[in-house]
Amino acid sequence: MKILAIDDNPDNLIVLKAVLLDSLPKAVLQTALDGKKGFQLAAAEDPDVILLDIVMPGLDGYQVCRQLKADPRLKSIPVVFLTAHADRDSRIKAVEAGADGFLPKPFDEIELSVQILAMGKLKAANRTQRMEKDLLARLVAERTHELQQELVLRKQAEEDLKKALESAESANRAKSEFLAVMSHELRTPLNGILGFAELLTTTPLDREQREYAQTISKSGTHLLSLVNDILDFSSIEKGRLRLESAPVALAPLLDSASLPIQKLAAEKGIVFRSEPAPDIPERITGDGRRICQILMNLLNNAVKFTSEGSVVLRAAPAVAEGRPCLDFSVSDTGMGIPEHLISYLFEPFTQAESTLNRRFDGTGLGLAISKRLAEAMEGSITVESSPGKGSTFTLRLPMGEVPSPEPAARPEPPSPPEARSAGNLVLVVEDDLDNSLLERAMLKAIGYRAETSFHGKEALESFAPRKFSAILMDMQMPIMDGLTATKKIREIEVNAGGRVPIIALTANVMPGDRERCLAAGMDEFLTKPFKKAELAQKLASLVPANPPTNQPS
Repeated sequence: MKILAIDDNPDNLIVLKAVLLDSLPKAVLQTALDGKKGFQLAAAEDPDVILLDIVMPGLDGYQVCRQLKADPRLKSIPVVFLTAHADRDSRIKAVEAGADGFLPKPFDEIELSVQILAMGKLKAANRTQRMEKDLLARLVAERTHELQQELVLRKQAEEDLKKALESAESANRAKSEFLAVMSHELRTPLNGILGFAELLTTTPLDREQREYAQTISKSGTHLLSLVNDILDFSSIEKGRLRLESAPVALAPLLDSASLPIQKLAAEKGIVFRSEPAPDIPERITGDGRRICQILMNLLNNAVKFTSEGSVVLRAAPAVAEGRPCLDFSVSDTGMGIPEHLISYLFEPFTQAESTLNRRFDGTGLGLAISKRLAEAMEGSITVESSPGKGSTFTLRLPMGEVPSPEPAARPEPPSPPEARSAGNLVLVVEDDLDNSLLERAMLKAIGYRAETSFHGKEALESFAPRKFSAILMDMQMPIMDGLTATKKIREIEVNAGGRVPIIALTANVMPGDRERCLAAGMDEFLTKPFKKAELAQKLASLVPANPPTNQPS
């Protein structure tokens, strides 16, 4: 990847070169100390991304950006302003000049690297799209001429169209592969960040240190939600969204959606209330996880855009087109939405006002995803709003067949976690050192002993029937991956007897990953990042109270 940095301060270019050498070692950085030389270098070298300062002698950054975007040869090169001028007017001028991105100084190294990679992909995608568009235009022209001249050329034209469709499908596959890789590469370090932040809060900390740890966790969770939003939106776009149909208890569902919001509302001094109607059914049939996802998005937005007053979650029966429905409504006393902007709310990457993108966090994907999820469940989302008075978003879902409550089973008294886990040895198979350390620390915290392997082949060498109480298995590893290692362990057990529980701990979350793990012989699937309690729950459901007799002490 070629990166052109235009900045009149040589010290800034030195710092930038050091950062890129560390985060993007394969990138080639070219520099220019003024706008004129930078434009000339862009025309000569055709870089993948241009990082542009604003204030420079001669041509300033805005002028350089306009010239770049006015030149047919250079307009497809993404331009990211990298400047100490982070005020609103500067950002607006940058957008008007044609900028594709804007990062204030001092910049965050990770955010800069992500923007550069994204812009590089954007240029490649634009180039591919332009080539495909030109190809399609040529094919259409040729096809029209052929129909006018000779019908016998129809077969050749159909072959050309087939090739064009295959090219488009190839581009879609490349996009899916890119999303899968990016998701995996982001989730793996996020697991370490969130996991160690969680463990850190369980240690003795003073007030300031605890605030730091909680901030790390909050920031990591926010980044994870952005990754999840992008993956969800991509799955919905491609029609790969999978919905479950199972009994859903409404009271726990409303609690799950409300509990995280109560803390956010309390921090802002906002009153939060949950007011389900007394005549709502105890259970409905649907996808509880997706319904909760929609409600949490609506509630998060309500708290985010409300500075004082209240946020209220209601649930009540309704009838639409003669069929029974259930209405979930979220009302707030926030800023409200002008009528002419309401139609844009459910468009992807959109917020009611462009200025809100800086005042409030978010990608603008939440409502777009929520609307598509609701429609996939044969429901709808509507909004009523008055500027200065607040808004009400209503999720309406068909009630469907209301399942009868299952008879409550008599619960067995649970054994203490220490009693269940004490003495149990768990094999951790993980190639990432930070994640391996995290998993061992979590196991220690919940009372298990751990042995480690860094790839599947090493795990097979360590494995012996009835030696381990459980195995935590990563999917992607060098030498031998987790799926292959699991299959070989199950083959060993066929002859030697026994069956050790194997839990997939993986950053792979694309459609089909869970099924591949279970088909290989794994018993459970836990996606990174995960919490200590989630790991403890999975182990408690699979590991017997007493360890195998031949575990090493």
